[in-house]
Amino acid sequence: MWMYTKHGAFSCVKSRQEPLDGMQVRARHKEYLDDLLDAVDLDLPIISTPNSDYGFRVIARPKQWKIISKYLMNSIDYPDFKSHLHNTGFFKNGVEENYDIYTGAYNSYVRNSDSIYNY
Repeated sequence: MWMYTKHGAFSCVKSRQEPLDGMQVRARHKEYLDDLLDAVDLDLPIISTPNSDYGFRVIARPKQWKIISKYLMNSIDYPDFKSHLHNTGFFKNGVEENYDIYTGAYNSYVRNSDSIYNY
């Protein structure tokens, strides 16, 4: 699952590594994971995977994943996500190809799919 948050863009998937009951939270930029782990006060090792699409990841056990996902859900404090990202400089700071990724995902999923959501 892709998660575009005010804390960064993450790819969250079931872990194929130990612990197998864990979730991998992956990011293209280490600082996204650094900031997230600081915010949730978890001390998880950040694994560098330079030959992968997502160069950095943590493996969170189910209880840790619950803390992370709950934090991300509760951190939504804006009425419009795209405006929030523009207003905070998320698209301008060059940390990632944020705008292209966000709008590409939006356009391919929401506008060009048989989504259950009618936008």
